[in-house]
Amino acid sequence: MVVCLMVAGQILFKQSSQSLVVEKGFLNLLLSLVTWEFILALFFYGAGTFLWVILLKYVPLNRAYPFVALSFVLLPIASYFLFHEALTIRYWIGLGFFMTGLYLVATA
Repeated sequence: MVVCLMVAGQILFKQSSQSLVVEKGFLNLLLSLVTWEFILALFFYGAGTFLWVILLKYVPLNRAYPFVALSFVLLPIASYFLFHEALTIRYWIGLGFFMTGLYLVATA
């Protein structure tokens, strides 16, 4: 759930970045952040952090943290479908190595 909240937050951050006004000064930049996407992204990150702290009460950090890296798997795939961002063959090869490493860590 923590990883899903992180991924959802990142997707919403990307979506909210499309309406950012960076050329017209700091105040306009701050005002352009007041969107439902940005606020919901902050909520998801906050909820994910809250769940993460609860999780760490029961799971050792060195066992739990590698699973946070699953966001490196899910987020590019989601961005491919939602934002039409490219995924190269190098990504898929790296993903295979990553998943192998995660398996080795998880079963240690």
